[in-house]
Amino acid sequence: MDKRRGLLRLCLIALALMLPCGSLAETARGFDTPEACATALYESLSRQDTAAMEACIAFREMAEQFDFAKYCDRIGAIPIYTTLQPATTSASIAYNEYELKSRWYWRLNNTLMMVNNPAFINYLNGGSTINKQTEDYQTVMDMYSNPANLKGLSDLTMTGLLDAAAIPKAGITYASEKNQQNIKSQLAVWGVTNFRELAIQLQWNVSSMPGVRYEVLLPLQLIEVKGRWLVNPNGSNVGIIMGISNYYMLGQLPESD
Repeated sequence: MDKRRGLLRLCLIALALMLPCGSLAETARGFDTPEACATALYESLSRQDTAAMEACIAFREMAEQFDFAKYCDRIGAIPIYTTLQPATTSASIAYNEYELKSRWYWRLNNTLMMVNNPAFINYLNGGSTINKQTEDYQTVMDMYSNPANLKGLSDLTMTGLLDAAAIPKAGITYASEKNQQNIKSQLAVWGVTNFRELAIQLQWNVSSMPGVRYEVLLPLQLIEVKGRWLVNPNGSNVGIIMGISNYYMLGQLPESD
């Protein structure tokens, strides 16, 4: 009996050594580099693979790290209507995660609409509805009704990655000391200290307009969380500088002086 117990004990020890311990098993999500994360995001979007896309984005991490007190201190007020809650309970963290996802998917939906037909950008910029009496009403209805028309970003081909500071015109403002300090102040609210901004360079061959091609950028702010890199779902600072509306994600590549 003692021999059997000894053998069982050895087997359990061996099994424990083979299995990762708790701290190792809880591997942080994300990628080794900002570039790898940005590339993976593009690939997931082009395939319309939402699971792979969400694996690139810090929804959960930022929901957990949101500091409501720091947020209020930064803006100098307590907003009466707030869409985020102090990350103090599992319920409030879940709520924050849902809110961050909701914002992201809203912008993604508008981007899909724009990619299907660039003419729709006028509606997006104005935040207007498409009236049933207008000519575009049936066109947009057909687009949404036919899954084949919602190609996602498959019409866009990635041609490279551009560092935010290298973007013509916008890069100068982005790289300024004042702007960098502003970004750090914003990210401190989310418990983030290390960040990098990149823009995915895309060639857009508009399927609904044969022969029409654009060079566009998808700006991203990538943040380091637990040694891994993920996309900040709140958007990109350099994208704002480029004048990209909060309604969507893409902007035309600025011309160099």
